[in-house]
Amino acid sequence: MDKLLNKKIKVKQSNELTEAAYYLSLKAKRVLWLCLMQTYFTASVSEDDDEMAV
Repeated sequence: MDKLLNKKIKVKQSNELTEAAYYLSLKAKRVLWLCLMQTYFTASVSEDDDEMAV
């Protein structure tokens, strides 16, 4: 159970997300893009911190 909780969440492009984005307004697409970029860069920074700690 602990291993499941400690797994890192990775955001990857999916067909569902891509298809859903076609139906969003331009403003909603921008918000989605900002959220994905924040998630991507937050995960990237935490991975870099983990590598430096070793």
